[in-house]
Amino acid sequence: MKEELLPGSRRTLGPGEFKGMNIVAMNVKRLAADNLDPTAYRKRLREWGTRLTEAGAASWKVVLEPEELAQQFTPDS
Repeated sequence: MKEELLPGSRRTLGPGEFKGMNIVAMNVKRLAADNLDPTAYRKRLREWGTRLTEAGAASWKVVLEPEELAQQFTPDS
């Protein structure tokens, strides 16, 4: 999840843009540089989580397996 914006561009999220939403990201690819420094990948995910929760998201999660994705949409029993 790396933004590839034109030079000088900035994307901002409004304070209530994701109010109450549960955000799930899947197929988040690691960049080639992440193999040299895996903490960069974790930092990037943490920064996205911060941006989303500041925009009102109720939760943020990265899902690695398709089976896990289905569980995100199953109501609690």
